[in-house]
Amino acid sequence: MVQVAEQYLLVPSHAARLAAVRSGIIGAATQVHVSSTQQHHAISLIRGMLGVGRAPATVRAVRTTAPLLAPLDRSGWTDDPLPRAATTTIATVDFGDGRSAVYDFTSGQTRNLLRHRRLLVRGTHGELHDDDIVHMPAPRTIARTPLIRRQSGHDLDLNGFDTETILCGDRVLYRNPYPGHRFNDDEIATATLLDAMAAWVRGEGPPPYPLAEGLQDQALALAVEEAAGAGREVVTAAEAWT
Repeated sequence: MVQVAEQYLLVPSHAARLAAVRSGIIGAATQVHVSSTQQHHAISLIRGMLGVGRAPATVRAVRTTAPLLAPLDRSGWTDDPLPRAATTTIATVDFGDGRSAVYDFTSGQTRNLLRHRRLLVRGTHGELHDDDIVHMPAPRTIARTPLIRRQSGHDLDLNGFDTETILCGDRVLYRNPYPGHRFNDDEIATATLLDAMAAWVRGEGPPPYPLAEGLQDQALALAVEEAAGAGREVVTAAEAWT
């Protein structure tokens, strides 16, 4: 009984964005831009937001190198005052039927706070940009609706520091299943994945992230690396991950 520990779509901010996309507020999703994380994590976000499943894709990519400060790494603050060479990989992934993605990652970006994290989902009736949605709720009416996180523990809120909900207007897109534990977003996502895994093992829930999904993420991630390294188009096939 094997599942993949892929938690990015369970991170509260991404889970809320996915719920917003699936609500149809921007119509059918047609394009996703991810610039925050790398390789199979980014591909998981792309495929999840587009709902493309394990469709074949055409990948094109380029790499550039430029100096960049790296204030933080896995060990914490680096206190390094000098910019170091950082490589940026930008790829386009065409899934056909009008669905595509842009993959944009700079080495070290996951922890480098000098680079914005961005998620853009374009749809037939609007788009989601990070925590802001532009859409058309009525004829001749363009609206901007933010995603609002209710975070306790600020100012005179004495309930403790916790994410409570993320809302779009009056609709709850996400509710923290672990109130009172003061988990950060990644801890919430990891706990959610572990609970889903336990439920699946007991026969009480669906598989949280099947091996076939993880393999598809990695196949596309490798295609991005191959396209960037070889400077040529790479076409992936519909693999039988069974």
